[in-house]
Amino acid sequence: MRYASTRDDSRRRHPPSRLRMSAALPAALAAAMLLLAAGCGKGGGRHAAVYPVEGQVLWDGQPLEGAAVTFYVQGAAGTSFRAPRARTDAEGRFRLATYATADGAPEGEYAVGVVHIPMLRQGGDLVPGPNDLPAKYANPKTSGLLAQVKKEPNSLPPFGLGLAKQ
Repeated sequence: MRYASTRDDSRRRHPPSRLRMSAALPAALAAAMLLLAAGCGKGGGRHAAVYPVEGQVLWDGQPLEGAAVTFYVQGAAGTSFRAPRARTDAEGRFRLATYATADGAPEGEYAVGVVHIPMLRQGGDLVPGPNDLPAKYANPKTSGLLAQVKKEPNSLPPFGLGLAKQ
């Protein structure tokens, strides 16, 4: 369908209904996104309460720097939070994070996994190498590492890894 115009035919106007639809489309998409976001997660978007958790990882009695520590909640199917995790500093110490840096972890019983992936030089680049800890420590089912997070600040005993612990 063509509309009468005093302009040349190379510049056609869109039908008014198409203009209204295209202007309404961004508003409709924005409303749909808000509804989807509001419906995601449990508790209307609220996070599980977290409590500060600090600990240390030792390898043969010495601090293990750069280890990735991950806590896996036990016996609570359908948890709505990601696994709390941390990286150890030069003294092997860590502070868990669940939603934000060092915010802690929800209360509960956890199995713990630990990996240590050193950066290796490959040509002129640094690339992640393989985990240099025994594989059993990476799997929370075989690591033998357990922790309990209470509704209070938590200072855990060191996780002792090493030849004597295998």
